[in-house]
Amino acid sequence: MKLRLQTEREMEIQKKLRAETETALQLLEKSVHEKQDSIIALRKQLEELKEANLKTQAQLKSSKETHQRDSLKVRNLEGKLAQTTAHCKRIERELEDKKNQLKQSESTSSDLAKKLEEVQLAKSKAEGDLAIEKQWRGSLQSELQKEKDRVVSLTNENRNFRALKKEHAELLEKHACAQETVSEQEIALVEMGKQLSKSKQQVIDMREASSQQVWVDEKEVNGCQLCDAPFSVARRKHHCRNCGGVFCNGCSDNNMQLAVSSKPVRVCDGCYRNLLERNS
Repeated sequence: MKLRLQTEREMEIQKKLRAETETALQLLEKSVHEKQDSIIALRKQLEELKEANLKTQAQLKSSKETHQRDSLKVRNLEGKLAQTTAHCKRIERELEDKKNQLKQSESTSSDLAKKLEEVQLAKSKAEGDLAIEKQWRGSLQSELQKEKDRVVSLTNENRNFRALKKEHAELLEKHACAQETVSEQEIALVEMGKQLSKSKQQVIDMREASSQQVWVDEKEVNGCQLCDAPFSVARRKHHCRNCGGVFCNGCSDNNMQLAVSSKPVRVCDGCYRNLLERNS
């Protein structure tokens, strides 16, 4: 009768251990699934960040092309402005020369009374030339006004170019922030991968422990399975909660928390060393 009760108690203990093992396995599998969902969400965020980065690079490339075109226009207009300025200076020098010639002609006409008619003809010709020069000067002044208007337009374009340059700097700053965020997400993915590998290894260890554990019947064992010391009233039998073997107190005086238990339980010396090596 006592043996039967003891056997029933041991069977109940084994059932409880199996129930605890299954519960722990379910909790670990649930945790693995949750971490996998987290990894999927992080990968989705990483793809979105990469897409935003590509858009930013496209905008940056467009800004650079616009900047190159505007720079080319500015150089061309500056060249035209320099040519127009040189042309105006040359015309002013010619006009000054004409004025000097006119003065010389007037001084010569006062001294040369006999050649009055020739001087008058020369004067008329000079006045005609002067009228042409005035007309030419008027056209040059209108062209100069047009060039001034172009300079104003170039100034406005230069202002727009500075605004584009500022926007370009802001885009570069956003691009750097996006790259930093991508790096942080990649580090988080690596950490999640390590935790997932560790959880999978724990599930494998628990499954191996539950499949390898064989509870030895203490009736069939007369001596310690480690030191072969015979059991007696003073030397009692103890089961190792990891391998299921029967050992004396000296060979199983170790407590360690197993994957199938929520608190430290008795294990033999051999299992204690193996578990320590595995955990380290």
